Amino acid sequence: MKKNSPPLCPAFSGIKKSNLLGILQHDKIALLPNPLELDQDFIENLKNGSLPEQHFRFVSRCGTGECIQWKGQRCGVAAEVVNFVKSVKNDDIPDCSIRSDCRWYRQEGVSICKVCPYVLTDMKASELAIIFSNRGEDLLK
Repeated sequence: MKKNSPPLCPAFSGIKKSNLLGILQHDKIALLPNPLELDQDFIENLKNGSLPEQHFRFVSRCGTGECIQWKGQRCGVAAEVVNFVKSVKNDDIPDCSIRSDCRWYRQEGVSICKVCPYVLTDMKASELAIIFSNRGEDLLK
């Protein structure tokens, strides 16, 4: 990826103009080796069920100031998510094909990558806290 390339949102809401980044498996997003372009059949199948963001993570260009999550000069989601880094017991950093272009990574550094697989797009911070609590992980005090 180019150093000056536009940042990517790793929790893009919506399937239009996005690629599939990961799939929910056992309370955790399994990141794909590379984002997959969505074909029309996949998109049509998603329209027939629950909200796609409850089962999948999508990636697309970061909307910066046009995004409702944008707070001042930064992504408000990343600013909240990074508070859960100490809740993750292991220090494993998942493989990620978008890391160098990821808005969260560029804003918060590699530590946010430990929490990233636990985040669903439409999730509130309180829901993330419940996931870590159910896993027996210590919550950030």
